[in-house]
Amino acid sequence: MGVPAAAGASDLSRALRDRRPGDRQWRRTLASALSEQPDEFLLAELRSEQLPQSSLGLLLTELGKPERWNERSEEMHHELCAEALRKGLYFGPRGPGADDISLVEMTERAVEVFHWAVAPWARDVRYFQDLRELLHKMDHAREGASGNWLRGAFLKPGRHPVPDLPPGLWQQVLEDVIKRGGPAGTEAGHPEERAGGAASPSRPASWVLWAIAGTFAAFIGLVILLAVG
Repeated sequence: MGVPAAAGASDLSRALRDRRPGDRQWRRTLASALSEQPDEFLLAELRSEQLPQSSLGLLLTELGKPERWNERSEEMHHELCAEALRKGLYFGPRGPGADDISLVEMTERAVEVFHWAVAPWARDVRYFQDLRELLHKMDHAREGASGNWLRGAFLKPGRHPVPDLPPGLWQQVLEDVIKRGGPAGTEAGHPEERAGGAASPSRPASWVLWAIAGTFAAFIGLVILLAVG
């Protein structure tokens, strides 16, 4: 049986649906109220799919707090992992309310959700196929988001440990990086470039992707050797 919601949950549920992306005081009020609610309430709100981006961000931040993570049951950890994978880490630059959040902020949020919700269970066979699809989606994200995702999730995870992916998934990430940054990559498909127009914003950064790929190849090789050794 789930933990009951704290007092005022119904009012909070309605307040979360109030779209006020620029109201900082409102965000602080909501953040304080969310901190008093159990994971069960927060997960139910996630599953409602009715939250504006501002409320969604507050809810994900609350769920990712270390003190809450450490006290969470294993069952709830897995429910949140499955939900995050189902929603693609809540990365949807063309989805509802996407204009309320920058692409950079949405990518950073996806990286954080990946680290607290998904990465700890990356070796669980239940999530292998969903994780494979997620990595492919994020490695092909638009307008520079892919590079930011790779750095935050794998190359420079900051305070987070490097994800313990199965060797097959490390190989997939590397292959996606190389395909995206190669000379025969996606840039050739832009009609404005074929006509001599302005280059795509991602084109000058292709050398960066190759640099990432080189570093990543060495790192993944080491990971695979350790895994099979």
